[in-house]
Amino acid sequence: MSTFQSMPRLHSEMITKWTSPDFTIGILTGGPGCGKTSLIKHLFLIEPEKTCLLASTGNAVDRLVHVIDADTGLSAQICTLARATSSPNLIEQFKNWSFIVDESSMVSIEDAFNVLQVLLPKKLLFVGDINQLPCVNAVSILTTLCQIEKIPRVHLTENLRQLHVHKALCKNLAMMGTMNFIPIADEDSFILHEDTNPVKCALDIYSSLGGNAQMIAFTKAECQRLIDATVDTSAPKLSAPFRQFRIGDRVQCTRNHYQKKTGKLQVANGTMGIITKRGVEYDNGFQCKYGETYFTCSRCINVHQSQGNEFDVPGIIILSPWRAEEQLKIVYTAISRFKERVHIIYKNKRELANIFKGPFQHRVDHKIIDFFKT
Repeated sequence: MSTFQSMPRLHSEMITKWTSPDFTIGILTGGPGCGKTSLIKHLFLIEPEKTCLLASTGNAVDRLVHVIDADTGLSAQICTLARATSSPNLIEQFKNWSFIVDESSMVSIEDAFNVLQVLLPKKLLFVGDINQLPCVNAVSILTTLCQIEKIPRVHLTENLRQLHVHKALCKNLAMMGTMNFIPIADEDSFILHEDTNPVKCALDIYSSLGGNAQMIAFTKAECQRLIDATVDTSAPKLSAPFRQFRIGDRVQCTRNHYQKKTGKLQVANGTMGIITKRGVEYDNGFQCKYGETYFTCSRCINVHQSQGNEFDVPGIIILSPWRAEEQLKIVYTAISRFKERVHIIYKNKRELANIFKGPFQHRVDHKIIDFFKT
């Protein structure tokens, strides 16, 4: 049986649409673990010499390079939207190619139209999870295009990666957005903690796990309190101007870092790493001295900082009330970052019910909808 025939039905459907001579623009959506990245790889390899993979962040590009370049050696055709639409050399190289845009929930209307106007794509596919949090103060192109019936869309529903590992976590993600939904507790993957002092509760869980966990808080103040309370005072401090860091601290890169001569992305904004005696060792294998990249402490991060990452360690998430139109999305985004057990901390059952109250709310740009309708 061929690879194409053995694929899930919806994956085959997307490939059929992509290879149709009439295809110009389309949408591929689905939740975490449904095979979006592996399908992107299949689509890319149909015509690799004339296809470019784009993403809004360097971290998402890094992940695509890891998946695609491991087998193809075509990392030069994977880059950020900003780089593809601003570099004269890349504009000339990629003009009239086919483009697949990953993590499109974080792609703004303006960035999407930059691709259309500057690169003049032959084919354009936006890929992402419409329930993920969009980029700050922007309307996602993905949620807007999903409102336009004439644009072909495939929505992946089968969980191929995570369902066998932690069913309760995946079931919670699948049910979020339905009316009157309350999270389903499961001691193996999804644990609920009611506590009037969420920060103290998070610290107790973090300590019980030996510090082998990733904390996520919704507010900057809570993040800083958790970072300050989990300093390993026995570890040596760095010298100025990095005195707030200690050997062994987990950190996160805050700016894309490119190799000066080639322009190749070496470490992306959002990539995690660790402070060592010699410098910073990032999780993608890149090593550098302290002052060569920008980084911040990552023992606790906010939800926007977590976007584009997937964590192999247990998660500790402190729920807090948020803007009503983004409340459910920010919780969904935080929970879906983890492959392991997730601890959810909330103050009381009433607050929990309000936070998970559905349905998802999607901001759209009605001018764009009218443009495509006409």
